[in-house]
Parts: sequence; C-alpha cells; structure tokens
Amino acid sequence: MILITKNKKDKQASRGFTILYAILITTVVLSIGLSLLGVLIQQISLSGVERESAVSSSVTDSGMECALFWDRVGAQNTRTNTCAAATCSLSWGGGGGDSLRKGNPIACDGQSVPVAGTNATISSNSQTVSTGDDANGSRTDTTTVITKETYTFSPTFLDGCAKALVEKTIQTVTVVTTTWDTASRGCTPFSFTSGTPPVTVSGCTPWPPTKITVYSTTITETVTNTGVQSRGYNTVCPPAASAKPWRLERGIQTSY
Repeated sequence: MILITKNKKDKQASRGFTILYAILITTVVLSIGLSLLGVLIQQISLSGVERESAVSSSVTDSGMECALFWDRVGAQNTRTNTCAAATCSLSWGGGGGDSLRKGNPIACDGQSVPVAGTNATISSNSQTVSTGDDANGSRTDTTTVITKETYTFSPTFLDGCAKALVEKTIQTVTVVTTTWDTASRGCTPFSFTSGTPPVTVSGCTPWPPTKITVYSTTITETVTNTGVQSRGYNTVCPPAASAKPWRLERGIQTSY
C-alpha cells in the first residue's frame, strides 16, 4: 500500500511539471510571435512611407522641371526700348518666360495651371545732370529701380501635387534726356506800296523767341537673379481633400 501511494504522488508531480513546461514554452513562442508581428507591422509601415516618399520626391522633381522650362525657355532676361517722349514702355515678346511673368496659365504635364504673381519694390534712386541755362540747355534724369517679382503655381502629378515658386530680382534703368533751346522759329510776311513813283516794300516780321523742348527716353530692364523652389507632396492640393493618413514633403531649390 505504501509503494502504490508513492507512485500516484510521483505521477501527479510529473503532470504538474509538464503543464508548467507547456505554459513556459507557449509563453516563449507567443512572445516570439508577437515580436515578429511587430517587426512585420513596422516593415509594412516603413514600406508605405518609402512609397509615399518616392511619390513626393517624383512630384518635387516634376514641379522643378516645369518651373525651369517656363522660366528659361524663350525668356527675355533683358528688354529695352527708346522713345521720343518723356515716358516709355516695354513690350513683351512671345517667349515662355514672358508667359510666366505676365501671369498667363502655363501647361504642365498636359494640364493648364494658373499662375499667381506679385511685385514689390526693393529700392529706387534717381540722379539728375543739367547743363546750360533756362534758355538753352539739357538735362539727363537717370532712375534705377530694383524690384522683386514672385510667381507661384501648383501642378498635380500622379497622386501628389507640387508647389512651385519663382522669384526674380529685376533692375530697371530709365534715362530721360531733355534738350531745349529758345530761338525765333519764323516770321510774319508783309508787303506795301508807297511813294511816287510807287515802290513796293516786302519783308518778314520775326516772331517772338520760342522755347522748344525735345525728349529722348531709354528704358532698360534686366533680370539680375532668379530663384526657383519646388515642394512636392504625396497628397493632392489642398491636403484636406486627401484620404491619406500622412503628408510627406520634399523640396529642392536652385538659383541662377
């Protein structure tokens, strides 16, 4: 009887240790599985971020290429004109850069994209040189104005959009030359007959001296610096219309 009871107790103890080992092994396996699951979820998330990052990078490059094309192809970096008047204006050519600076819609990836522009004066100075007197002389007025023009547009590419910005520093020099002189510009003819025998006398009575002023104006506009920025996003613009959980931004810039 004693030996039988002891065997039963040994079997019960063995069963207890077996259950404990099973719990430990299950815990270890479950921990490893959860760790692998966490790594897998992280890799999937990183893969999504990498894909969205590639979209924003591609959109950034496309926005930069579109901005450079419309700014540099056919653009007039220097415009000049001379007029026989006190004021003078500049005319636009047909280049692509002119379309950008005039704020006309541009074509990017087959779509018509509106352009918004602003103009701000940075500095302005004038210089006057005079010779002669009030009756006869000349005067040269030179005015130099530095302005900054900014143009923005937002084309859409693939699943994202780009925000492009073009900034130009422009120097405009206006030279107005004024020349004047005071002299007789003509006369009033006359003729009469008198005496015996009759004698006819004719001549011309000079007009009072007249002051004549002549203007010559030359205006020259030069683009001294251009900066271009492009920021690409993996979402549409505006981002509120996008269903994506995150928004990635990539940016590049250049100047010339």
